[in-house]
Amino acid sequence: MGISPGSLGLLLALYNANVTTDWVKVEKAASDIPIRAIVPAPGVVPPDPGWGPTYPSAKVFYDGVQKLKDAGVEVFAYLHLRNISRPCCTCCASLEEVKNWIDTSIKAAPFDGIMFDNMDAPFSSNPGFGNKSAFSWLYKPVVEYARSKDLGVWANGPQILDDKEIDTDSWKPYLELTDMTILFEWGYSQWLTYNKTKDLAKTLDWQFDKLGGVVLNIPENDTETMTKSLIKAKETSIKWLYPSSVCKHTHTAGCTYSTLPSYWDSMVDAIKHINNEGNTGLEEHP
Repeated sequence: MGISPGSLGLLLALYNANVTTDWVKVEKAASDIPIRAIVPAPGVVPPDPGWGPTYPSAKVFYDGVQKLKDAGVEVFAYLHLRNISRPCCTCCASLEEVKNWIDTSIKAAPFDGIMFDNMDAPFSSNPGFGNKSAFSWLYKPVVEYARSKDLGVWANGPQILDDKEIDTDSWKPYLELTDMTILFEWGYSQWLTYNKTKDLAKTLDWQFDKLGGVVLNIPENDTETMTKSLIKAKETSIKWLYPSSVCKHTHTAGCTYSTLPSYWDSMVDAIKHINNEGNTGLEEHP
């Protein structure tokens, strides 16, 4: 089927290397819905220092990423802006360290780009969000380095706050550097009750297809909450959403997203159904 540019898309934290199981399901779904997936590359510190994927051979991993891309999935390498193997959250990664992680990622597989995690953290934010210098000495240079390698760029954060109005001017420097920004990682109740704006794209004065979010801790098999989360994304003018289930945590309290949610098939069907309902005006945003 053809996928409309205005279609709701799945932002997928695919934090595993299960190339013959989970990845095959994702490849199949990509013929029906837009998918952008984040994958940790071998040789780069994983999302949680107490856990990491079990990788196949280098060739199998490389070919697996290529198969995802061939199926229509945009695949980005996971990268954290601090050295996550250190105690949270006391220290930034150095610029050279992050550059080395980018180089390691693109040697491992033909990624479309890099996803920089935790831009909302105080150690990696600009004035108005936290650290007053990290934007200049860390974030902007690593984004420019990724661009020099012909890579796309995602950022997770800074995050909007559910109890405050959005400061558009503070957001602009981040949005202008990225191809897609994850605006929030919220529990499902936070997301479903969010009412500070009815139109995030319009409020931020930004393209809806460059905006996304992650909804956390939807109970296993709760397809109703999952579907409501997706509908709200389309109604609120963001293209990308991951309605994630309760994830596995390690002793460091990290979230691994190491398996697909139990409602995977229902989620794919829900996105297809929402997209088939027709345009809600998303393409009208600049």
